[in-house]
Amino acid sequence: MTLANIQIRRLGSHELKTFQKLILLFQDVFEEDPQELPEAGYLSDLLLRSDFQVFVVTQNQHLLGGLTGYEMRKYTSQISELYIYDMAIRAEFQRHGLGRQLFQALRDYNQPRGISEMFVAAHSEDRVALDFYEAIGGESDSVVHFIFDEDTP
Repeated sequence: MTLANIQIRRLGSHELKTFQKLILLFQDVFEEDPQELPEAGYLSDLLLRSDFQVFVVTQNQHLLGGLTGYEMRKYTSQISELYIYDMAIRAEFQRHGLGRQLFQALRDYNQPRGISEMFVAAHSEDRVALDFYEAIGGESDSVVHFIFDEDTP
C-alpha cells in the first residue's frame, strides 16, 4: 500500500460535504448502526465555531480518516484544553502512521494558540485505541464517566 500524496488539514467552514463524509466514516470504523446525519445547517454552524475543530487525512481527495475536537476554556487559568471527541482512520489504512500524523497536526495547530493539553476518552475494552494513545505518548488516567439522558430520574 502506497501512502503518497497524504494531506492533513483542518476543515474550513465551506467544507460541509467532507465533514458529512467524515461522520459516516466514524460510523463505519466504530461499527455503529447507520444514523441519519444532522441537518446541513447544524453541521455548517459547527464548522463556523472557533472552539470546534475538524481535521481530516486525505489521499488524492479520498478521505482516509479524521478527528473532531472541542476547545474548552478553563476558569482556573487563562488557558484552554482540547477534548478530542472522535478520531478514526479507515481500517485498511490503520497502522501506517496516519493516526500519529493526524494527532501531530492537531498538536501543531493548537500549540501556537496556547492549547498545550489535550485529552481523549477511550473505552477500557478498546485495546486498539488504548494501544494507539499510549504509543503516541498519552498517559492514562482512571476516571469514571457518568451519562445522564432524558430517562435519568
